[in-house]
Amino acid sequence: MIGLADPSAAARIGRACQTTGFFVVADHGVPEPVVEAAWSTARQFFDLPLSSKLAVRAEGVPYGYDPVAAEALGRTRHDGEDAPDAKQSFNLGPPNRGPGTGFGSFDRIWPTEPYELRPAWLSYYSHMESLADALLSLFAEALGLDRAYFEPFTREHLSALRALDYPEGSVSIRAGAHADYGTLTILRPDPAVGGLEVWVDGRWLRIPAVGDGFVINIGDLMHRWTNGRWKSALHRVVADPEGRRRASIAFFHNPDWDATIEPILTDPGGRPAFPAITAGPWLQAKFEAALAP
Repeated sequence: MIGLADPSAAARIGRACQTTGFFVVADHGVPEPVVEAAWSTARQFFDLPLSSKLAVRAEGVPYGYDPVAAEALGRTRHDGEDAPDAKQSFNLGPPNRGPGTGFGSFDRIWPTEPYELRPAWLSYYSHMESLADALLSLFAEALGLDRAYFEPFTREHLSALRALDYPEGSVSIRAGAHADYGTLTILRPDPAVGGLEVWVDGRWLRIPAVGDGFVINIGDLMHRWTNGRWKSALHRVVADPEGRRRASIAFFHNPDWDATIEPILTDPGGRPAFPAITAGPWLQAKFEAALAP
């Protein structure tokens, strides 16, 4: 676990990103009541009748409600599996972003109940933005860059907040093996029911929930940005032996729609391992690939 106030935090984060792409942070500044409000309102929403939840479904766009089996994360990999995921989700994009290009042009869809969900989620989203900014500053320091290096690429970021509910059942793989798409993910996993696994050195390792910490992992765009130096690791969600219901909340930090992502070459004579790409179309292609058939 890495304390963000630790003077060695940037160096430790850099080592973790080079080895597994996963680490846990403490001293993050997110009040526990903010987390609890997001947890409780998400659970209340998922406990509603399906007809109520489907009223805020937006098919083919990344925001709103998605029912069980609407997504197949394994399909985002060329060699992935087609099996749909055994989960339902509620998804929120940048709440204050007006109409614009790409994901920014989609409406934000809010359920009418529970009425506490909207303020709870707006508060949580704001805290996640601040935490992501702090992490990106440490990322830049770990890479030997100015701490403000990533700011020009994220001023109108298209980050998504997602509550995930994995119903009780015997399905062994609840979310297929995949890598995240963007810069970084901030995950609060279920403290009581595990299931998150990461592929390390040819085997699946279980990631435990740790107190009030957040699990952080980098995504494909940060992998490309660092010229492959940092790992965007495969991970999945499996059921525990009892098949218990599981929950998590994930904040997927993404750059601006039109941000150009090209390898940062910090080694003399280094060569780019990836061509430059535009963040928005890359993210949209990944989202569309995950739509279950």
